[in-house]
Amino acid sequence: MNPLRPQPDDSAVIRTHDLQIDTASCVVQRAGQVIALTPREYDLLHLLALRLGQVVNRSQIHQQLYGTLGDGSNVVDVYIRYLRAKIDKGFDPPLILTRRGQGYLLRADAGQREAAMEG
Repeated sequence: MNPLRPQPDDSAVIRTHDLQIDTASCVVQRAGQVIALTPREYDLLHLLALRLGQVVNRSQIHQQLYGTLGDGSNVVDVYIRYLRAKIDKGFDPPLILTRRGQGYLLRADAGQREAAMEG
């Protein structure tokens, strides 16, 4: 069982900017347009969304997606590139961000950033 896949009682919808992730149906929309993702791309986006506005490093991503520590390959970078092509291309602002030397994050709305700082 993949820990990132929604369970029957996991019906939350994660929203940031104009991106909507329905975790019950695994449907992703940006600006009302359905975005077709592979299961691996969805798992990566869901992981970033669960840590909205927080940097997730390559090792953490690799561990969550593959169940092993990173092996030095660029597989995480490749899937980030695939996601950006589907989630960010043709939309503004870009939501999948790189923090050089740290990792990747999904951009949070201003209100979501404030809530994260308080909580």
